[in-house]
Amino acid sequence: MRKAPGLLLALALLLGVSPARAQTVQHAILLPDFGTPSLGRVLASEAGLNGVIGYLIAIQGTKTKFTLATVSAPTGVESFDIFFYDDSNGKPGTVIAAYNLCPGGELRCDKSGSIPSRARWAVVTLVLGVNGTFRYVAS
Repeated sequence: MRKAPGLLLALALLLGVSPARAQTVQHAILLPDFGTPSLGRVLASEAGLNGVIGYLIAIQGTKTKFTLATVSAPTGVESFDIFFYDDSNGKPGTVIAAYNLCPGGELRCDKSGSIPSRARWAVVTLVLGVNGTFRYVAS
């Protein structure tokens, strides 16, 4: 039975099918958004200022699950939220899902969950702190 995974991978490569790869984005956000993720979305999509207030991510492929983790927290309170948007003429349109609450009511937590099937964009926002770094992984 140990040969089965290797055999499946070899078969997939012969048929031209590559295994799905996770999409990973790691970046810093300079300033908190104060509860306005639309500001970061507009700054990134209209002005090309990604990472000042929020970070815009184009979702690649058909990803279904995500994790969002804090990588660095210079002040110790950095917390990130994520909002998923549908597409509107190649830009983020309407928000269709938000992960902006911690399950235990704490101010800071990592987040994970399902990516809505209609989502084509994600906006990560910094809720607390300054110049925090996040890691987003979608698979």
